[in-house]
Amino acid sequence: MKRKRKGLVVLAIVAMVAILGVGYAAITGVRFTINGNASAEGNQSAFNVHFSAVNYNGDEVSTTTAKHTENQNGAQSGTFSITGLTTKGERAVFTYEIKNESSDLTATIPIDAIKVSGLKNEDYFAVNAYNPVGDGGNIVINPGETGQIAVEVELLKTPISAVATGDVTITFTANPTESTTTNG
Repeated sequence: MKRKRKGLVVLAIVAMVAILGVGYAAITGVRFTINGNASAEGNQSAFNVHFSAVNYNGDEVSTTTAKHTENQNGAQSGTFSITGLTTKGERAVFTYEIKNESSDLTATIPIDAIKVSGLKNEDYFAVNAYNPVGDGGNIVINPGETGQIAVEVELLKTPISAVATGDVTITFTANPTESTTTNG
């Protein structure tokens, strides 16, 4: 009887091991998989760069002397009018402030891409557009900051009798640059 009991105990242990082994194999870890796709595209309204102020020879000017015209993203065209230059060598400087209201795009205006064209009356006027800040290189405007472009008009000779007038067009492009910083 002792032998039978011992056999039953051994059989019970073997059965428990078999049940545990089968039970363990029947309940295993659950594998999860997540698949996805991300897409991004440019949106012109994300690049918001515009004129925000204009100064004449260092002083804020009225809109009758110089102005910037509002459009979709703010003011991206400007005009100026200079009167009162009378003597050779006199200069007038308009400084247009450019605001970058983009959230994370830097605006770069290549200095060699600023074009002065269509100057009428080159006998009396010289016009130059340039970066008045730092070394005069490219104008780089970080998000939320401002930069400047200066327009200088010089009277080349003293008018004798008639009023000398001249028109000019100055064009430039602010190029967006993606941010090098990431969130996190």
